[in-house]
Amino acid sequence: FYYDYTDQTWYYTTSNVMVRMNFDPNLVGIEESKDTQVSIYPNPAQDEILVHTSLTEGTLLVTDVSGRTKITQNLVGLTTSIDTSEWANGVYLLTITNGKETSVKKVVIKK
Repeated sequence: FYYDYTDQTWYYTTSNVMVRMNFDPNLVGIEESKDTQVSIYPNPAQDEILVHTSLTEGTLLVTDVSGRTKITQNLVGLTTSIDTSEWANGVYLLTITNGKETSVKKVVIKK
């Protein structure tokens, strides 16, 4: 038996339930900030990304799409280098915040 929350109905099945998941980075429903305060290059990246921002103070947070934190650090200067050589292929979210403004960008790691 399984319960379908969309139509609030119980169903019976004699086979295994299959969940189809699509991990295509182009289809991930993540909204990026449309501002130009943050630029990331190269993107897609392999071993290192350079983050350039107009914010001189704040916090930089990188998470994977499941929400696990990869790195957290304070901004130092306008350009920050992040070593991504040990990261797995995939989509990561880079969030920069200074208490007043928040910018979110996608970073693709492809080796």
